[in-house]
Amino acid sequence: MKGLVKFQEGPGHVEVREVGVPVPGDDEVLIRTRAAGFCGTDLEICRGDFKTAIPVIMGHEGAGEVVAAGRSVTGVKAGDRVALETSKIICGSCFYCRTGRYNLCSTRKGMGYGTDGTFAEYVKTNGGRVHRLPANMPFAEAGILEPLSVAVRAAVQIAAVRGGDTVLVSGPGPIGLMMVQVARAAGASRIFMAGRKSRNRLQLAGELGAAQTFTAQDNTVPAIKDLTGGRGVDIFFECSGNAHAFGDLLPAVKKGGQVILAGLYPEQVPFGLNAIVTNELEIKGTWTSGVFTDWERTIALVEAGQVRLSPLISHRFPLENWREVVQLMEQGACIKSVFLFD
Repeated sequence: MKGLVKFQEGPGHVEVREVGVPVPGDDEVLIRTRAAGFCGTDLEICRGDFKTAIPVIMGHEGAGEVVAAGRSVTGVKAGDRVALETSKIICGSCFYCRTGRYNLCSTRKGMGYGTDGTFAEYVKTNGGRVHRLPANMPFAEAGILEPLSVAVRAAVQIAAVRGGDTVLVSGPGPIGLMMVQVARAAGASRIFMAGRKSRNRLQLAGELGAAQTFTAQDNTVPAIKDLTGGRGVDIFFECSGNAHAFGDLLPAVKKGGQVILAGLYPEQVPFGLNAIVTNELEIKGTWTSGVFTDWERTIALVEAGQVRLSPLISHRFPLENWREVVQLMEQGACIKSVFLFD
């Protein structure tokens, strides 16, 4: 089979190779990949900025059809249409695994960097960490459920958005645009989106539920304070991973409000801590796409029509066009690219 392989550390060293079809163990399933989303982490892997096992088949977003299941697998069977969690390998016995937070397992190996992933014609994973798809969900949309599950975990599990909450989302990338929809579905009464560049993405954010959008050129904090009666937003989701967005937009959060960090930062964030103390702010992180319940909520939201994924898919390619995807990502010329497999 063909797979997109990172075969050496450093910039580049990525190519489509012929690799062996994996053989599932007793507790594993073999899946024929039908769609797999390309994300910012994959771009970092191509650049050599994200540590991976070497060699490794890239890709941690994906969906497909089960073609074989090990004898210990009971939840799915051959022929089932499924999406795959990123947590492919966990210890199952540590404190975090035993308390249902296996995304924090210290020996966890995620798909596409810790162990082989979804940018291949076939992929194997643990049979307990796949999720059956509704019959009417296209594979292209199912292939990007993983970043949506990140937004669902952040909004529902970490922040616990409630009816009437006001929300600010920073970063109109895929997760930020998904966060707008999830916050709206959770009951947020008013959602603001802030972005540094793309007017087109901000326009899409408005179409997906943001009440008002702001660019770096706008006087964002005073505007949000004015729109919230001088108080500020209840919850700020920082999804951009931009070192300046956190500090610049923090004053838009009300006293006693929440700040949820959903992005990874390539550099140190220069910020004084006194504002957190004097305003009694809650700062929380959220890591990866979470656990089984996050995924079940994710699929339910799409099935109910409360989250739309198709507007976020700007490009669809065969795996062989991966270089074009990288170029589009580097240029900021796509929202979400998906590899489609025959």
